[in-house]
Amino acid sequence: MKTIVQKYGGSSVATDEKLRHVADRLLALHRAGHGVVAIVSAMGDTTNNLLELAQGLNDNPPGRELDLLLSSGERISSSLLAMAIRAQGVPAVALTGSQAGIHTSAKHLNARIKNVTPGRVHEELAAGRVVVVAGFQGIGPTGEITTLGRGGSDTTAVALAAALDADTCDICSDVDGIYSADPRMVDGALRLPSLHYDEMEALARHGAKVLDLRAVAYAKKHGVTIHARSSSHENKGTLVHGERRKQSQVVGVTSLTKLIKLQLAEADASLARDAMSLCGPDNVYFDTTANGGREILISTLNMPEHEHVCKQLSQEFSKRLTLVHDVGSVSIVGSGVEHSDESASSLRSTLNKQPHPLQSMFSTPDTRTCVVEENAVPPAVRALHRRFVEHQSKMAAA
Repeated sequence: MKTIVQKYGGSSVATDEKLRHVADRLLALHRAGHGVVAIVSAMGDTTNNLLELAQGLNDNPPGRELDLLLSSGERISSSLLAMAIRAQGVPAVALTGSQAGIHTSAKHLNARIKNVTPGRVHEELAAGRVVVVAGFQGIGPTGEITTLGRGGSDTTAVALAAALDADTCDICSDVDGIYSADPRMVDGALRLPSLHYDEMEALARHGAKVLDLRAVAYAKKHGVTIHARSSSHENKGTLVHGERRKQSQVVGVTSLTKLIKLQLAEADASLARDAMSLCGPDNVYFDTTANGGREILISTLNMPEHEHVCKQLSQEFSKRLTLVHDVGSVSIVGSGVEHSDESASSLRSTLNKQPHPLQSMFSTPDTRTCVVEENAVPPAVRALHRRFVEHQSKMAAA
């Protein structure tokens, strides 16, 4: 029996109608003779609404209780989806992350999957049931409920696919694959048929939202091929795997917003360590201080307590560092761009034509990233996409 793992994001299960549509897709696979495991996120804006409710009662909610609260969103959607499947006469069972065998680290709000023991999932599949698993959550070493941070349902899906030795791991969302830029921002964005793990990791690390970074890293480590595809139709999507492309090229332009820049008054390794420790190492997007720089970029994406942390930073290091809010980044991603002087000069010349100045630039393997004001991000993405992706595509077609 072929085992298929499919993950559905929050927008794909946001309403009764969408839940029924997902149920129909899963039923078709089950009736074709496959073992079916679905991982679901919370419906629509449920997680944001729960977080807002918590912060209305406590501006620094305790992590344990926040995990317990936030994990309820995925439990609701998994229960409802299982009910929708059973209404069609097919046996289905909803499982929490812990029931599915997702064991994590002890860290609340941003735990890591340590291992997966999918015995219960195997049993349910053997009994002929469609298995619906609440994503984004697991159980820590002391039995506490934990959550995996934004995008954690992707990691749940990949981890279960690896543990089950699944034939297919589909990440289904409201877009039909990975694009060279966010299609909502760039009209000329191109769907990418395939990507190497390293390319997808770079895109995800620097802001592409279709696949979670940790899910890609887990897939790379365990050799799981990811199929990023639409939740509403059967288009080809994008395959993410271990096969490298034959020629170097810029595959995409991506961006991050909601960054906070810590500008150190002087290069001070001790100060940098203390500041990053307060922010949490997982929230450090980039740190130039290791090379004698004075800039640390913090992502608030998985940092619901960032306002509280900013107050602490201001109080403890008021004369030694400056907090700069409303910062964003724009990155080009592609094999070899880190070592290309031409890419650096083209980046500078392209962005210097924009009304908002380039603040700084840094490189990581396969990327060059520019730090800009947050409101400058969309036009910068469009300009760099024209320069590096659309121009490259035209040259290849000539």
